[in-house]
Amino acid sequence: MSEELKEQFQKMTNDELIDFALEHLGKEHETVRQAALMEHFLRIKDDPNTIIEPAGNLEALERKLKQIIGS
Repeated sequence: MSEELKEQFQKMTNDELIDFALEHLGKEHETVRQAALMEHFLRIKDDPNTIIEPAGNLEALERKLKQIIGS
């Protein structure tokens, strides 16, 4: 790895590094993509605006939408 690339990585925030991994490395390396997605999930799972219900759970989505729009 070039020194210039190493310096760029050191200047990136965690979010930028995850985005880089998802956009570039994740296309070629499933393990890197999975690790990036897991890191992203671990950072957002406690955010009150994050829905962590299984895909397809419409009740959870409806509850969150009602909460957001104040109904």
